[in-house]
Amino acid sequence: MLILEEITNIDMLQPIKTIEISKIIKETTTKGSAPLLTYGIDDNTYFVKTTAQKNPSAEIINELLCAYFAQCWSLHVPEFCLATISKETVDNYVQDMGKLSGFYSPDFYENTLFGSKQIWSATELDQFINISNKRELKLFSNPVDFLKIGAFDLWVGNKDRRPENPNVLIGNETGLFDFHPIDHAAAFAYLTNYKEVREVLLHIEPKNCILSTILAKTISSFVTHEDIENLKNDINDCISNTIENLDFIFDQVPDSWGLSKKSKVHLKAFFSDKARNKTIIEHFLSYLK
Repeated sequence: MLILEEITNIDMLQPIKTIEISKIIKETTTKGSAPLLTYGIDDNTYFVKTTAQKNPSAEIINELLCAYFAQCWSLHVPEFCLATISKETVDNYVQDMGKLSGFYSPDFYENTLFGSKQIWSATELDQFINISNKRELKLFSNPVDFLKIGAFDLWVGNKDRRPENPNVLIGNETGLFDFHPIDHAAAFAYLTNYKEVREVLLHIEPKNCILSTILAKTISSFVTHEDIENLKNDINDCISNTIENLDFIFDQVPDSWGLSKKSKVHLKAFFSDKARNKTIIEHFLSYLK
């Protein structure tokens, strides 16, 4: 039997911190964006994201919302924050390293950004050898977290986490390996108008879900009937925890990012839909058979 972690107490959610960035180390390259690797004044290293989207700034709103949602699901999401960068810090980088790419507007630093703390000694999932036996499974603090990430994606409609692009880091900060889901900019099926969020648009085809990967199928092969029942109850509780915290989470989004009151009302009603939530859990469980 696999051991499921207890759900994080919903009272443990903390207001989001704002970290001032003291130095830009470099601009990194990913398929969808160009986050900045930076130092904060707290001596930690952060990947900082912005977006060209305005009213709303959907990509970084998605990052913030899903980071909190993942906490409610007891997933090992990297620590996150709001980030500010001064003109002087940008000028110092440009002077030393050359200009930033066209992804960044000349005045991007005037906006509040989203920061995600760097996980040291982490590797991309696609560089990791698949689990092939129970002994390797014991190297992970909670291997079924990978399955929960798949269920999470079904719930938030993250269509960018695919078998060929899992957006999951494997870190060992606890002495055992943990799965760290990253990059939620494409949640809500890339929609920028949250009032348009509908199940038919968020639906993820099996071939595009990480639950269809060999790794997920291997982990599922070690799941007992008792584990499945526990997973079902766990995910149901995760959803309930998130819904109970939605108002608090919405309040963490900076007003300047443009998440409207009507959007919040619509998203709360959407995620509170009991029929949809039941269907999501059933859809998830179908991958484990």
